[in-house]
Amino acid sequence: MDKRTSSTVVGLLATAMLYAAPAVAQDGPKFFLNATAVDPDDSAVVYTSDGSMWKSSDSGTGWAHLANRIVAWSIVISSPNIETNPGAEKIVYAATQEYGVVRSTDDETWTAGNGLSGRVAAVAAHPDGETVFA
Repeated sequence: MDKRTSSTVVGLLATAMLYAAPAVAQDGPKFFLNATAVDPDDSAVVYTSDGSMWKSSDSGTGWAHLANRIVAWSIVISSPNIETNPGAEKIVYAATQEYGVVRSTDDETWTAGNGLSGRVAAVAAHPDGETVFA
């Protein structure tokens, strides 16, 4: 299996595991998951959206609610190159229908803008960790 196929399989398995979460869970995503992203530097960290933004730091066992009313169609976690940009923060980007691209560096504050407003279907990060495509 090549690397591209392998990452697709891992993403599908991660999404399937999230769908298989018990319906009686008190905290965590409960509806149709629009987007899911796994941190490239720590595979135990997962972000997902079901109309709200959620984060798990333990591979989906527990969830922290991050923000309401963010229906993300795509989520990407950008890891900046610390050699070329020391002190740069990891940024989570989400493509949304209402707010364009929203971003957060602290999981608490979600900011829309940077000229990417309106309906945005997908977001991707360049390997340099500082360029984002929407």
